[in-house]
Amino acid sequence: MERDQLREALERRSAAKAETRPILTQLNGDNSWLVFYHVVLDPWLAGPTTLLGAWVIHIDRPEPAAISTAEKIEELIRDIERSAAGSLASDSTPLLDAIMIGHTNSDHLHENTLRMFDPATPVIASKKASAKIQAFGHFDAIHTLHIFPATATSWNVPELHPGGPIPRWFTPLYVEGLAELNYSLAITWTHAAQPGPESPVVHETILQSPHGIQLSAGSLNAFLSAEPARKPLAMLHALKESYTLGFQSTRGVLGGLELWRKTGGVGYWLPTHESKLIYSGVMMRLLMVNDVYRSLDWALEEEAKVAADGEIPSKERPNLVEVANGQSIILE
Repeated sequence: MERDQLREALERRSAAKAETRPILTQLNGDNSWLVFYHVVLDPWLAGPTTLLGAWVIHIDRPEPAAISTAEKIEELIRDIERSAAGSLASDSTPLLDAIMIGHTNSDHLHENTLRMFDPATPVIASKKASAKIQAFGHFDAIHTLHIFPATATSWNVPELHPGGPIPRWFTPLYVEGLAELNYSLAITWTHAAQPGPESPVVHETILQSPHGIQLSAGSLNAFLSAEPARKPLAMLHALKESYTLGFQSTRGVLGGLELWRKTGGVGYWLPTHESKLIYSGVMMRLLMVNDVYRSLDWALEEEAKVAADGEIPSKERPNLVEVANGQSIILE
């Protein structure tokens, strides 16, 4: 939904005293999101990304980020808070709670964008990303996303929480795949099912897996079976397939469909890392980097081909919802 539609929807919910629900806003048309509680995922907002000079590796988005500065993110958060609550204590208090980064590639960890943010903003990042961000010398506090161990049986334990100012009801974890590029961030939100002190507690999880993750990964299987049980709320996963030297490096829509089925069916599949990136530079040409764009219908047809009788399996179709650059969705 557009900004005005989001504002109106939140005002209606506030007037009806409806429960608070997560809001996701697509910031750059690719893989940068604002997620409730107010965390920015993989912010790449300022210009292209280069490595060793634009003539070596240069990647750009086909359109500019709709929310292109840290100040505009703060404006968006204030708009959300005012619409949801009716007022704010102060117009000067920063409202962004944290920045979260899962990978070291510069389209995920973009230095020029990160330097836009207040150094006091907490950063939560994978181990390798944390080390790279630490070297910038910009942020005051960097917290490590803990890898969910393949032998773990519970996700809700203090030693797996990033700590610091991150509340206990918000638990982000790094789910490790079989290759560094293939991982998932699992963000679990713990809250009361209904208003009132006697209400049972509910855990809802958002999976962000921009490149996909192998279903055989021990960390993934352990997380999906770990206690306490969680409701799989949403999955951020690309539809496109990416190739390097002719080899597929990302899981694409087929991998996303397999992950969706393995989770038992998340409520929303939101395509991410899906923009038609512009690759240039000598290294990108030598590596023959390219993307192949697929659709969910194509994946369902491919899935049907492996059925014994060749017919489409009688399986549920994912609720695929595309969120355009600058638009938002309320996860019910």
